[in-house]
Amino acid sequence: MSGPSLRQYTWHRAIHQAAFHEVEQALGAAERFSVVVNRRPNIFSEVAEVFFEVVEARILAHAAEEERDLYPEWRAQQESLGPVLDELAAEHRELRELVGRLEGLLGQEEPMAALEVMRLIAQKVTAHANHEERVMGSLTPPRESLS
Repeated sequence: MSGPSLRQYTWHRAIHQAAFHEVEQALGAAERFSVVVNRRPNIFSEVAEVFFEVVEARILAHAAEEERDLYPEWRAQQESLGPVLDELAAEHRELRELVGRLEGLLGQEEPMAALEVMRLIAQKVTAHANHEERVMGSLTPPRESLS
């Protein structure tokens, strides 16, 4: 979602919150089904695949858009942000690596290891969003109107 939604603090934060809500829901489902994984491993695999798809479609796609459209604008707006933007991009790379690791675990049917990586992804997504929103808040007033 590029354009004003990506650039306005309130809308950008709403994008983060909506995406994380989906991640939380998929993680919660995986955690509930992890207790029956020995009896019904296919159910956990299906739920874990949903988590993977949510993270790939919502989180990683958003990260790519930020790197392509938003971070260059911020760098041009305030050149001193270079190191911080490099940190944010590194956090995106770490998320991509974790998602790749999760994908490998799903293929090996390692449910408990996959669940741990899913939890780690959820934690990293939250930490990254908070970090990015602090940067964005320093560039734009955090109380923009939703209209």
